[in-house]
Amino acid sequence: MIKAVLRVVHARPTSSKDTDAEHQAFVDNSMTRSQAELEVTQEELRGYFKSFPRAGGQEFADGLLAPDPAAAPGGGSGTDTRDDPCDTSRAERYNYQPLRNGRPDGATGLICPADLKPKGSKRDDGAAVSVSGFPEGNNVDASGKPIYNRTHIIGDMFHGEWRTENLFTGYDRMNKSGMKRCENKMAKQLRANNPVFYSGQLIYGAGNSAIPESIRMTAYTKNGRLFDVTVQNSSDWQTTC
Repeated sequence: MIKAVLRVVHARPTSSKDTDAEHQAFVDNSMTRSQAELEVTQEELRGYFKSFPRAGGQEFADGLLAPDPAAAPGGGSGTDTRDDPCDTSRAERYNYQPLRNGRPDGATGLICPADLKPKGSKRDDGAAVSVSGFPEGNNVDASGKPIYNRTHIIGDMFHGEWRTENLFTGYDRMNKSGMKRCENKMAKQLRANNPVFYSGQLIYGAGNSAIPESIRMTAYTKNGRLFDVTVQNSSDWQTTC
């Protein structure tokens, strides 16, 4: 019954002269206020809501939603025909940002429960891929362990692609401690059937270094923010998420 009610588009009530102005302003600003509290950028919002197409294929405006003719003053019934975004392909839900100066920049994605690989799955790293800053020569320390990894922005465990835009040179310890903790937290949500909206943004220092200094990892579920951390690209073990 609730689903049936929610599928009907209702016109927004018109304010009357008796409407409390302060309360009306609070309601009108609810979206932008929530965005500020959650610290989500417009780019992240647009990338996320592209996974939730409007009826008729309408796009979202730069600010909030594009006007919906079915909800115009004067009423009129309509039906919300959007499907579960997790029914769409990863190609539609994962966005790998273009390279800048030959370096990866970041990626965002709506990660769904079916995207989580079974435990023990092999990495998708068979193809030869160029990774900015990755050493061509020796890449092992005195104990024989790797120093750097070809590190995924959207993790391999979520079927993040093995491609230049999604790979950066990251310290092995950073990848297996700081980033891994956050990815495991996301995996726990997915196993509980909760989709995760994820953003990984690389941060470079001054100049044109081929290797980022850190990665900012942000994740949300339907229950709110899961984490928002900056993982340093260093050889130290890190406790993050």
